[in-house]
Amino acid sequence: MVGELNRTLAATPLLANTGGEHLEAIGRLSRSVGYGEDELIFHEGEPCGAFFLVESGLIKLFVTNNRDQQKIIEFISPGETFAEAAMFSGQGYPVSALAVTDSRLIRIDAFGFTRYVHQHPELAWSMLSQLSRRSHYLIGQIRQMSLQGARSQVADFLLQRHSTEEPLRPISGLPTRRSDLAAAVGVTVETLCRVISDFRNHGWITTRDSTIIIQDRERLERFRKDGRPALPGQEPMDSAAGRAASTG
Repeated sequence: MVGELNRTLAATPLLANTGGEHLEAIGRLSRSVGYGEDELIFHEGEPCGAFFLVESGLIKLFVTNNRDQQKIIEFISPGETFAEAAMFSGQGYPVSALAVTDSRLIRIDAFGFTRYVHQHPELAWSMLSQLSRRSHYLIGQIRQMSLQGARSQVADFLLQRHSTEEPLRPISGLPTRRSDLAAAVGVTVETLCRVISDFRNHGWITTRDSTIIIQDRERLERFRKDGRPALPGQEPMDSAAGRAASTG
């Protein structure tokens, strides 16, 4: 169990270059915990007692205004960490965290971890390097998403979570609420529903209740790669209008 925990820790980007001795020490500060669907992990403003690594499931980070309205900040998927910034800031959790689906997390004690980092500054430099690479990657992702149409964004989101080993298995880890799924993709609920309907009409996916199954991965990948604003079989409006004018 300890060896498996250490391997999981080593696979996360934050600790990817951490040596075996450090991993063993961090492993002693960690434990695996489970959360049920819609279970709160921590609340905004609480003192930061731990940061987390997602083993399975999906985690939502959000803030709440004085009218109890939620603003979703980010969704955290397996292999990703969260709340590490709160641990280093010493100002408590800036957001709330909730398990969107049944989830299993590795909880890493913040107090023990910060003490260990102070004693081993080389670990801090390793983590800073990984965080820098991650920030550059995320900036690249933001730029890429800004260039993609909504349909390409949805296709990319689904394909990243699709299992090629079990291609007809429903995509796992998706939020059950369409509003949460739309926020995770970065589109409006209305746009998401239109895109899902388009994909279904083209035979690329099927849906059942809140589940989505990819039926034609090849065509969906081709569409994502092309990044065209129109789906295959749809003509650009200007070319269709041009032909109509020339024959009129």
